[in-house]
Amino acid sequence: RDTKLAKEYYLKSYELGNSRAAYLLGEMNIQYPSDDAAALKYYLDAVERNYDFAKISLGDAYHYGRGVPKNDEIAYNWYMQAKEKNYPKVYLNLGKYHLDRKEYDEAEQYFLTAVQKGMRSAYTLLGDLYCNEQFHKYNIDEGLYWYEKGADENIISSLNRLAKMTYQGIGVVQDAQKAAALYQKAIDYGSY
Repeated sequence: RDTKLAKEYYLKSYELGNSRAAYLLGEMNIQYPSDDAAALKYYLDAVERNYDFAKISLGDAYHYGRGVPKNDEIAYNWYMQAKEKNYPKVYLNLGKYHLDRKEYDEAEQYFLTAVQKGMRSAYTLLGDLYCNEQFHKYNIDEGLYWYEKGADENIISSLNRLAKMTYQGIGVVQDAQKAAALYQKAIDYGSY
């Protein structure tokens, strides 16, 4: 895909007042190549133009310190504003926020809500949470359950985690051939 051409069209739309274009320019500046300060400017413009989904990206910027000093209080406020709109992605990001802070019960609740709202990438995060020995609900079988759900949906990170556990025999019978097939499936779906 031609990101330079896409950026030109987004800029034209942005100049005409399109709020979603502001958000997409922010996303492009995070990724192609990374310019966190420009991304932050576009996210703020998108929010000012009532594109509330950009609040999630502003939360991420402050949580991870992209373009601004890391500030979890400001990040949390942006996430909670986005939560008012009930965006599925914000539940995933709030789960990550709490996971990074080792607030495992809160992370679990947000990841479970994210799954209920269709965020399939939460399968892997739930698997990671239950396989974390620091979590008081540590349970390899529960972790495997979520990795298997993700693998059934061809979630690359779930396929990779399940392959590793199968190769090492963690919670399952060790099986190098099955692990290789899982790794191959992850490669086929875009893992590298």
